[in-house]
Amino acid sequence: MDAVRWWIALFGLAACNQVFGSEHVLELDAADDRLLMPPAQTATCGAPPDLSTWHMAPRTYPGVNGSVIHPTFLDDDTVVFNYQGKFFTGSLEVAAAPLIGLDDTSGAMLYGASAAPGGNVFWYERYSNLGAGLFYAVRDGDHWSAHTADFSVVAYSIEPGSAAFYGGEVRMVAAVQPKIDGAWELHELASPDGTTWHDLGALPFTVPGLGAVDPMMTSDGCVLLYSADEMSLWVAFRRDDGTFTPPVQFPGTEAFPEVHQPAISPNHAMIWFDAPATGEFQVTP
Repeated sequence: MDAVRWWIALFGLAACNQVFGSEHVLELDAADDRLLMPPAQTATCGAPPDLSTWHMAPRTYPGVNGSVIHPTFLDDDTVVFNYQGKFFTGSLEVAAAPLIGLDDTSGAMLYGASAAPGGNVFWYERYSNLGAGLFYAVRDGDHWSAHTADFSVVAYSIEPGSAAFYGGEVRMVAAVQPKIDGAWELHELASPDGTTWHDLGALPFTVPGLGAVDPMMTSDGCVLLYSADEMSLWVAFRRDDGTFTPPVQFPGTEAFPEVHQPAISPNHAMIWFDAPATGEFQVTP
């Protein structure tokens, strides 16, 4: 991988089940017409992990000659990522293949896949000469179909984040640019079904420069990662009252010149993030 620089954080599975509640799983049900069916659950999160105790080691993604952009996990071993304006999917150990069903004849560029728990749905951005738009993709076997997304947020631009199940709802932290020359903000959105959304408001994080982008949450909605100004990686943990703690820089990345585009596996055993100027690594407890 020429310009690819990935960090991957691996949690112990036994510990992460206790810390993150990784029993939360999505399955699409043919008898229910909702896009997503959040399980009934209380809005609680366990104690956050001590990220400062993790250790770093090299790791690469197989079969990619160039930059892997904005990955997201469909399941614990399968990712979707952007490469030269198209989506590819594959396991962590085998070279990826083009994702089937979302390309068209307009030459549109596809970007920013962000999955829901269960891996049957992800949101993405589409750019073309005819304009940009927000979509979600639904899986049917090996094929994916595109559908227009509406987050009911008035803004110049929106970058979807990964979805989570929290407190019996679908939750998403999205990056929102209110106006063309404004900084990006993080807003938490809530939905009963994954299609009808309402804005819970901006998170009270102060981010200089470009603002906050690349938001990704664990599938239980308890841990949030994002990039500040596309230069540094930050993490916040959800409190018992549903709010997030003040964010702190992801331990071990403070001296890196660039860190962005995190991704979190459904079992919360793996985190990826891009550190282009530093190298390819994984981080383990």
